[in-house]
Amino acid sequence: MIEFNKKKTSYLEKIAKLLEEATTEKDSSKVNYVTTKTACAIAHISRWTVHNWIKKGNIRAIKLGSAQSSRVMIDEASLYAYLSSMVINTKTTKGGEAK
Repeated sequence: MIEFNKKKTSYLEKIAKLLEEATTEKDSSKVNYVTTKTACAIAHISRWTVHNWIKKGNIRAIKLGSAQSSRVMIDEASLYAYLSSMVINTKTTKGGEAK
């Protein structure tokens, strides 16, 4: 169980580092898009989860073409914003409150 918590903390630290890099290096007037495959790799989730997030409106995306099998491109900033909203404080006391 301790090893699982270490992996989870390490994963959250990686996300926090990526979020910090994304917010400091990007020009706010420029919109960057990533593929669904890249979004899956960034967030360590399946493509179905990405599609569900798009469908629910959690992340912004555009569809290139009108066919059902058209490529979907995801707004990188909205992906990082949604991931940052999911990051929680992992350092808690016995009662569940943050230290």
